[in-house]
Amino acid sequence: MLAPATFALEAHPTVATLYLCGRVTVASLIEMLHHCERLPHDVWLLRVDARAAEPLDAASQATLVHGLRRWRGGRAGATEVTPTPLPRASDAARARMPWRRQLPHGVTRP
Repeated sequence: MLAPATFALEAHPTVATLYLCGRVTVASLIEMLHHCERLPHDVWLLRVDARAAEPLDAASQATLVHGLRRWRGGRAGATEVTPTPLPRASDAARARMPWRRQLPHGVTRP
């Protein structure tokens, strides 16, 4: 079973940060963006921190982009997104890459 998406919204007088965690779906993003729309109009900068979230699929990315564009347009504000980190190749995947294999001891490349 996949972990549900969770989020936290931290608001200050002029800046807010939306923290995403887990698997983020279109439905959960819509809910999160509704919370952001309810922020006071003095908040002009919305940050989205997705470092703890799983990589977003294409539909979720499109929803996030549309929602942030709408938020900026309604406030003449700005947004800043910290994306999810790119997945790293596992050791097993690295072993299948012939150019990454270690040469036997004492052997050098021509």
